[in-house]
Amino acid sequence: MRWLFLFFVLIGAGGCSRSDDALLDRLQTAIRTGPSLKEADYRVVDLAKLTDFPWDTLYFFRGSYDLSQRDVNRYLGFDWDSPPLDKTRNRILFVYQGQVAAYADCDSYERVNNNQKGSALSMVACPEDLAQVFVCTRANSKLAVFAHVREQDTSYACIPARCAYVIIEAFRKQK
Repeated sequence: MRWLFLFFVLIGAGGCSRSDDALLDRLQTAIRTGPSLKEADYRVVDLAKLTDFPWDTLYFFRGSYDLSQRDVNRYLGFDWDSPPLDKTRNRILFVYQGQVAAYADCDSYERVNNNQKGSALSMVACPEDLAQVFVCTRANSKLAVFAHVREQDTSYACIPARCAYVIIEAFRKQK
């Protein structure tokens, strides 16, 4: 009986033991496709419509922030024995009812900027959220997607659609 319990625990934990590449492909495809984006233009992507599993909260962790396991668990509000996150990668983590439902690791801007292969994906919190980690709920999962084209690479920044004005203002100030 004890072995059967252990088997189910291992099977249940196995779904979240590695990055979900299919999920990352769906997210990146939705973010990259659509009308061509020019400076200060954006399109809206609804994460709730892109996922085929239940989740109530999304977290975006930057590898460059070098958060400890304790820091990650503090943000999540529960203990998760996460795989290490390379400083040149970012992690998109979906949680459902206090458990990790899925996660995907993606290239960071720093990785692409250092001429390594990839397309960067970043999520930014609204200024009023004052958060080191981007967090959104399924009910508020519409993101404004901005593209930044630099030579051969394109990086994408996502911000809650309600805060798209932040990026638009930054572009205006650069002119």
